[in-house]
Amino acid sequence: MAKSRLFRSTMVVSSMTMLSRILGLVRDVVLLGVFGAGGLMDAFLVAFKIPNFLRRLFAEVL
Repeated sequence: MAKSRLFRSTMVVSSMTMLSRILGLVRDVVLLGVFGAGGLMDAFLVAFKIPNFLRRLFAEVL
């Protein structure tokens, strides 16, 4: 019984991770379609990453 629960939990985490990766790819494709590959896209990506970096730096300290 414990093995089946562990397997089920592992499959749920794996599936959600795969879904997250696929949605990230879709997000990147849509953003490239909207902004194109250029300076505007680079500026958007930098602005998008700054809050995530600050969150990782200050909020997720182990």
